[in-house]
Amino acid sequence: MADVPKGNPRVGRGNFFAVDWRCVEDATRQGEGVNPALAYLTLARHTSRNHQSTTASATAICGKLGLSRGRAENALRTLQNVGLISVPQRGTFRRLTPWAGLKAEREKLTDRQREIVRRVLSRRNPIVSSADPDYQVAYGLKQRGILQLADGKPGKSRFQITAPDLVWLPNTLVDGFTNGDGPLARLRQAQNPEAIRLLIDCYRHANLAEDSGLPWGLLRRKYRRAVADHHGVNRR
Repeated sequence: MADVPKGNPRVGRGNFFAVDWRCVEDATRQGEGVNPALAYLTLARHTSRNHQSTTASATAICGKLGLSRGRAENALRTLQNVGLISVPQRGTFRRLTPWAGLKAEREKLTDRQREIVRRVLSRRNPIVSSADPDYQVAYGLKQRGILQLADGKPGKSRFQITAPDLVWLPNTLVDGFTNGDGPLARLRQAQNPEAIRLLIDCYRHANLAEDSGLPWGLLRRKYRRAVADHHGVNRR
């Protein structure tokens, strides 16, 4: 791993990037699975501070993952076709679709539901109480993971767009440590989507840097001792 800044990595030396783990898992289930997911991580590595805007393209994916140009472009098309990324704009500029937006697009919301999502996003006419005619519909969108409850101070909106669930990954996961193939390029060779999900889970549930790997508590299992046999002792 790269040198890890102490404290909050967001205010460290910029050695980390953030990505919504749910989007990565979704990418492992699309197309070839492995290539789209690793391409998505490569795009996320090059996002700006909003964790959504990226100018990375097939060239970056080829360089970081060792993919041919055709496979890199196919991975981008796969991600685009399922809504995980936008179509390119102004050259290679793209946006990574937030998880809430992805769910809203895939679940084919009604016109009224879409209008309520826009209402929540605009913040100009917030839903402040259960007496609002749109409250129950908004609550249904909350049940579907598109909206979430907000800290309901009097007069403030009761709902907000579901926040991303970010996991912070070291840049070296994509870039590598020295010249040659990086960790993601090696992971690609295994061609196992489960390995990608396991990798993300390791970073989600553990502080790999401070624990020097997975903490023992994650691997520890309770067991009961039992006598299997006696040897070299008198039995009574």
